[in-house]
Amino acid sequence: MNKEKFWELFWYGFFGVIGTGVNILIFYLLSQKLGIHYMVANITAWIFSVAFAFATNKIWVFKSKAWQFAVWFKECVQFVTARIGTCVFDIGYMFIAISVLHFDATVSKVIANVIVVIMNYCLSKIWIFKQKN
Repeated sequence: MNKEKFWELFWYGFFGVIGTGVNILIFYLLSQKLGIHYMVANITAWIFSVAFAFATNKIWVFKSKAWQFAVWFKECVQFVTARIGTCVFDIGYMFIAISVLHFDATVSKVIANVIVVIMNYCLSKIWIFKQKN
C-alpha cells in the first residue's frame, strides 16, 4: 500500500469514527435531553452524520477540488443516494440475518456495519469523488 492510499484510508476511518460520534451525540441530545421521538431523533442524527461525512470525505479523504455548484450538487446527490442505498442494504441484511436465518443480532450488526463501511468507501472512491484526468 502506498503512502497516499494509507492516508486516504486513515482519514476515512478517522472521520468515520467522528461521524459515528456525531450521530450518537445528536440522537442522544434529541431523544434523551429534548424528549423528541426516537425515530425523529434517529433520522435527524442520520442527516447530520451524512452531511458531516460528505464534507469530510469531499475535503480531506478524497480531496475533491471541484467547488462549482453543479459539480458539488452532483457529488452531494450521489453521496446521499449511496448512503440511502447502503442504509437500505443494512436494514435488509439485518432482517434476513435475524428474522429469516435467526443469526445472533449483535454479530449480524457487526457484519452489516463492516459491509456498509466497505460499500460506502468503494462508492465514494469509484462513483462519487472519482479522480478526473
